[in-house]
Amino acid sequence: MKKCAITVLVSLLTASLSFGCSKPSDTNGVKQDLTSLKTVSIPATSQIYITDKAEKITFVANSTAQWLGHIVYLTEDGQAYATNGEGVAPRKITEDSLADIYGITRDKAAGIILGLTQSGQIKAYVEASDDGSVFDPMIVSAPADIDIAGFCAGHSPLQGQRAWLRLRSGELATYAIEITDNTSLSIDVSAPIRNRTKAQTCGAASDHSVYVGSTSGMQSLQSNSDSQKFDWPIISSPTSINGIITGLALDTDQAVLVAQDETFKIQITDGLSIIGSSSLSTLAATAQSFGSTFGNGIIVASDNAEPRLILIAAPMFERQVEATLNK
Repeated sequence: MKKCAITVLVSLLTASLSFGCSKPSDTNGVKQDLTSLKTVSIPATSQIYITDKAEKITFVANSTAQWLGHIVYLTEDGQAYATNGEGVAPRKITEDSLADIYGITRDKAAGIILGLTQSGQIKAYVEASDDGSVFDPMIVSAPADIDIAGFCAGHSPLQGQRAWLRLRSGELATYAIEITDNTSLSIDVSAPIRNRTKAQTCGAASDHSVYVGSTSGMQSLQSNSDSQKFDWPIISSPTSINGIITGLALDTDQAVLVAQDETFKIQITDGLSIIGSSSLSTLAATAQSFGSTFGNGIIVASDNAEPRLILIAAPMFERQVEATLNK
């Protein structure tokens, strides 16, 4: 069986639609017609019950004890919690109310979580215990004149690299961070990089460009403002995993994927004693190891029907998509 290069998206049907119904959704005037899509069935690997539905998910891997890597999620009321692939009880990271989160993995060093407050201020929290059960706030130095709307997940801003930010103006910017003694963090932000349309969502591509979603569709953007347009649904927070792009298409709860120029709906089916889901509130993925079953990467989705995280091992996800493509 040949190995496929796959692009994956996840979308959400409007809340007024019943499960299994697939009619065009409207995102600020942009129609996303999912009615004719075929379905790929992917079984759930495991699940973690949580107290409140997750609206955003990010990851902080552990390079020395992979099973202690963090699955970090943000609830609708802005509370950040951490669990792991073993299903440890979620732990609150901070009392701050946050609008966005982004995990940063460091090799043989304490992981860091960036948080964005409701007013656009960047916060940072560093692992402060051997088992990762405690996060301490860091002192953050950041430009005061940058009006940040959210993080573009997918790139590391460490060791001379730069990641992306979405600004409230609809423009984007790159940033890098420096860490001092695990207690303080400074952020360097570039001048705004203009996009042809106002960005509503973003996520990093593997070539250090960024995917940008707006009312005119999806495109990739380079730091020199060069861009390329794609015939995709509008995707929220797309990220890369082993050549696969994952994300959420705005205003839908129907998971979909785009592979070899063909788009499919994704149905998360029942696993061993685990109920699947056809309605998701968010999804994220990483190729980083989270130990044992998730040693080659993990996909985490939040169920709309009840507060739980559904975990899928990356190899299983890839095999099911590849099998469907090769039929």
